[in-house]
Amino acid sequence: MNNKNKIEQLKQNGYSLDLGDVISQSFENYKKIALNAGIATLIVSIVLIALIFGGIGIFFGFTDLASNMADFHVSNFSAITLILYVIGTSLVAAIIYPFTAGIFKMANEAEMGRATSMSTAFDHYKSDSFKNLFLTGLLLGFLTNFLAVLFQYFHLDIIGTLVTYIVTFFAVFAIPLVIFEKNEPTEAILNSFALVIKQPFVILIALIVSAIIAMVGIIGLCIGIFFTLPVIYSTQYILFKNAIGVETKNEMEEIGMNTDL
Repeated sequence: MNNKNKIEQLKQNGYSLDLGDVISQSFENYKKIALNAGIATLIVSIVLIALIFGGIGIFFGFTDLASNMADFHVSNFSAITLILYVIGTSLVAAIIYPFTAGIFKMANEAEMGRATSMSTAFDHYKSDSFKNLFLTGLLLGFLTNFLAVLFQYFHLDIIGTLVTYIVTFFAVFAIPLVIFEKNEPTEAILNSFALVIKQPFVILIALIVSAIIAMVGIIGLCIGIFFTLPVIYSTQYILFKNAIGVETKNEMEEIGMNTDL
């Protein structure tokens, strides 16, 4: 069965997920990637925070940065400024997507029994999947940020936040669909929505549990969250693996198979 037929069959017939298995497998996977993924996440976060605050400072002015941030609301800005804001935040999302895909690759290698390295987190910046990952991030980033700005403009901030969370939730399989199933950007987004709707409650509970575990990292002088955050990626990977399926033969199994032949 080719990939497209498999996805179509799962969209029609659904799939089963055991919450207990997902949580236990996610934690086991997380333990294998925690250090390398945590260091990579810390490095990327520092760079992104510096770039974002640098960009905001240049745009609004460093002297009034604190007051502008405190008074930030879309109704205070012109249409051109809001368009630039949506484009800028969408580009940030697009840039992050290949990194997130690298963490998924790290989780997959750990599941196959392979040694992982921090550099794996950056592999997709030079892989064939980079373009589709970038475009997927750009599309989803534009959609969520546009909706957030639209609702905020009409002073419906809570509804806007809720809508963006819903979109992000249903797009949780978009990245693995691009890297493991070779979906195109729009195809990955639409397939993710169609697949998540088959088991929304199990997926939601698993992600909430992983988010709670990730927040424990705040106790470690806040820096610890960078090393607990990868548990969310491990959970997303395990959810996808258990729902859709990912090749996870380890090297010893492959050697055994070749010997038998």
